[in-house]
Amino acid sequence: MRIVIATPFYPPQLGVLATYAAGLEQAFKKAGHEAIVVPFSRGLPPGLQHLVYFLRVFLALRGAGFVLALDTWSVGMPAFFAARLRGTPFAVRIGGDFLWESYIGRTKEPIRLSDFYTKERDFTLKERLIFQGTRTILHGARALFFNTRFQIGLWQPIYGFDGTKAHVLENFYPTHEVSEPSHGRVFVSAGRHIALKNYAELERAFARVKEKHPDIDLDERLLPPPEHLARIRKSHAIIIPSLSEVSSNTAIDAVAAGKPFIMTDDTGTKERLAACGLFVDTRSEAALAQAIESVLESETYERLAAATRAFSFTHSWDDIAREVLKAMK
Repeated sequence: MRIVIATPFYPPQLGVLATYAAGLEQAFKKAGHEAIVVPFSRGLPPGLQHLVYFLRVFLALRGAGFVLALDTWSVGMPAFFAARLRGTPFAVRIGGDFLWESYIGRTKEPIRLSDFYTKERDFTLKERLIFQGTRTILHGARALFFNTRFQIGLWQPIYGFDGTKAHVLENFYPTHEVSEPSHGRVFVSAGRHIALKNYAELERAFARVKEKHPDIDLDERLLPPPEHLARIRKSHAIIIPSLSEVSSNTAIDAVAAGKPFIMTDDTGTKERLAACGLFVDTRSEAALAQAIESVLESETYERLAAATRAFSFTHSWDDIAREVLKAMK
């Protein structure tokens, strides 16, 4: 079967979705299918790049069994309409909430994802289009792949999609590595310094703890993936300060390396990794500082580290491909 993967990113570009597209491509091919990856059209004016992308997906869909979009907006919308025109089944993987991310990026309000839809918001025209576009593809898709039950529970009452189309398709979980001793008491927290990532609150909390424990350090450098993973293996623990996380790949990487983590309690990550980290309200400087101090205590640290070492669940690209194919039969 010919399978088209619509993705915002693809190697040599970096990022989770580039890795996801490449991993699925190889898994589909390994299973005997023809996998065609269509990366997003970049370097063109807004609007034109979506039109060009629509045409590229439309051409790729000739004879395809289905198309899988890896987001709901940049590639999701053009791929959805191309699939509709071709009469090709459409599926979408939902790993985040673009409307929430856009709203936080514009307003800088520290609203957690689980609170975002609890009242009406003053949306811009673009944000209203994102909402309506997302609703359209959720209702029109053959299958919806969420990586946590957490997000299904948040979205279904708002978008009103058919729950029988929603599948939990967990993230890639690698095999466990041999745990490496920490090289000093270094906490790793590397990501984009944007409002929803909440780094200002983390930096204030860390400075507060460092006054009591001057030997600790916070490494926020952005590094290429191999160097970043090597740094995690040498670290004391990982901090993910985001306001909310649907499912944290960083937490998965930490556990694979045998390292505890600190992150928001507004997350679906707890569904699989509850024993391996501390979950707090990251909007609170005091809560973050207390969690950092807890991870510096030997008893708490060893409890969390032991849980990461005992964690044995894996979810390969082959597993993910099989689950997609089963849902699309």
